[in-house]
Amino acid sequence: MSIISELKRRNVFRVALLYTISGWLILQVADVLFEQLGVPGWAFRLVFGLLLIGFPLVVVFSWIYELTPEGIRKEEQISLDQSIARSTGQRINKAIVALLIIAILTVVVDRLVPETAGTATTDVATTPTSDDGTLDTQKTMAPNAVSDISDKSIAVLPFVNMSGDEENEYFSDGLTEELLNALAKINDLKVTGRTSSFAFKGQNADLRDIGKALNVAHILEGSVRKAKDRVRITAQLIKVDDGYHLWSDTYDRELDDIFAIQEEIASRVVSQLTSTLLGDSEEPLVRMGTANAGAYEAYLRGRHVFERAVDDPQAHADAGRLFDRALELDPGFTLAWYGHFRVLTFRHRGGQIDFSAGVRQIRELADKLIKMDPLLAESHTASGRASLVEMNWAKAEADYREALRLNPGNINSLIGYAGLLWLLDRSSEGLGFAVEALERDPLNLQALRAVATNYSVAGQCEKAKEIVDRALSIEPQLGRVRAILAHCYLYGENNPGRAITYLNDETLSFRRLSGLAIAHDKLGDRAEAQLHLDQLIRSDGEKASYQYAQVYAQWGETERALAALEHAWEIQDTGTVLMKIDPRLDPIRDQPRFITLMEKWENPDKR
Repeated sequence: MSIISELKRRNVFRVALLYTISGWLILQVADVLFEQLGVPGWAFRLVFGLLLIGFPLVVVFSWIYELTPEGIRKEEQISLDQSIARSTGQRINKAIVALLIIAILTVVVDRLVPETAGTATTDVATTPTSDDGTLDTQKTMAPNAVSDISDKSIAVLPFVNMSGDEENEYFSDGLTEELLNALAKINDLKVTGRTSSFAFKGQNADLRDIGKALNVAHILEGSVRKAKDRVRITAQLIKVDDGYHLWSDTYDRELDDIFAIQEEIASRVVSQLTSTLLGDSEEPLVRMGTANAGAYEAYLRGRHVFERAVDDPQAHADAGRLFDRALELDPGFTLAWYGHFRVLTFRHRGGQIDFSAGVRQIRELADKLIKMDPLLAESHTASGRASLVEMNWAKAEADYREALRLNPGNINSLIGYAGLLWLLDRSSEGLGFAVEALERDPLNLQALRAVATNYSVAGQCEKAKEIVDRALSIEPQLGRVRAILAHCYLYGENNPGRAITYLNDETLSFRRLSGLAIAHDKLGDRAEAQLHLDQLIRSDGEKASYQYAQVYAQWGETERALAALEHAWEIQDTGTVLMKIDPRLDPIRDQPRFITLMEKWENPDKR
């Protein structure tokens, strides 16, 4: 008798098939029950592993033993005329058919029964917190414009720091952001931005709720355990609608190999989503910025410090020292230089450095970045900002477009380009880029401000209010947004009283005081208006020259307005970039001195 015939006679094939179908059904039940009961993900993997180990044991058992009326006996102890293997096989066949029917029904129900959870809505942005300060995924639904969730969409949740040391938090956050940035480079893949993904940090929310809140079909999550120069990273890609783990893996590497780990994880995720996303491109998803692990660590620490408080001068100083440390170890580390660039631009915006000197420093650093790495989107984003403060409008637009070509999902590039188009009086076009940034990163405060600004300029005050309310629900002390809304009520609806209610709570002092000086004057209270202007002069001095021009123009004091504006131009006050679209300057637009300035504004060759 051949080995195949003997395997059939002893029902080995039938037992193997029965075990496989039974195991599959056990995994389906475990997947559902474990999720509902909150059982950790490793428990499911344990069940799967035990089933795999059990398969060869069951096959070997069915070869050696046979079930008889007297109990289980070895095959060698049973003569062929006493064997009941045939009748046992028939019973196994019936069991296989029954289990196959159950399996088929399970698949049919899973595929055909509609989901009851609904789809997430997106429009632009949403409220992320509940009354007790925790994340409320229900409030992240916008009230209109339902959109389908694309299969080619993903959010990268902050990797959990398992090192037992909060000092290593920067590393897990840094890895998360690098993976996020890598995936955002893929044209066909929608990747939720950093701000929105990090809003769920430390939250024990259901992944399906997070997926609906961020309007994505997939979530990448994981953990990091760092000990000296060794790192263990686990990563898993999860399908939101059913919680199914498409892929998971663990990496035990030396810290020097961190870039290879990032590239490998990003590539594996993309290959799981679709095999056609990257086409024939061999461009790496993760660009190795440095081979020095210490430099990379210092850069991650600096970025971690800066991102937590972008407007805080102390954070600027602390982050700057860490970027310096990274550059001491590797002077050619481009992203560390870009970290310095971001700190510089925020200091320049806040008036912490001389306006004219700041413009020169910004350009020098942007040119350095382009020279160091012309294929890095951040380099061109920096150059776009430098061109904007220089009022070189054509170059600024080319810079931002190149940044978006290199990385279509770069949030800072989208927001920067939207802002540029607004300054060029192309706000309807800019709104599209601002909304795209917000759709990619629904909780990003800068994106919310950009969208609110465009609605305000268009006179759509209720839409602007909706966006401002969402922004303030995220960060109640957020600057500029109340002034943006007040601007809409002041010039879009000619309602200075309502504008004042928002200006009184504006946290950015120069926007609050200049706005109140204008609004109270429109109500006929020049004395109150003067009090606010005097306070602005005492607190800001020359730094608020552009705001003085706005106030005096609205007060009808043409000569003082023109003198203030000319001085603002001379010192390169950052406010002068607004001249083309600022309605507060409308009363002096027909003045020859203003027209001369506008000719310089529009044409760099005339400066």
